[in-house]
Amino acid sequence: PLYMGYIRRITDVTRFSPSFVNVLAYRLAAEMALKLTEGMTKFGSMMTLYGRELANAEGITQSMGSLEGEV
Repeated sequence: PLYMGYIRRITDVTRFSPSFVNVLAYRLAAEMALKLTEGMTKFGSMMTLYGRELANAEGITQSMGSLEGEV
């Protein structure tokens, strides 16, 4: 695998769906919790929330795709 860092300032979050913003926030919170607390409890909690919201966002994306096919 190749890991790359990409930095971009986003000032208008309304361009993104609320689910995407939540997924990103939970993942960032998980990564920061692990670095700051060096404990797995907060990291695990944030990753659980991240996983739930990611599944929700994927479901929304799939339903939007099926709606586009009906037009």
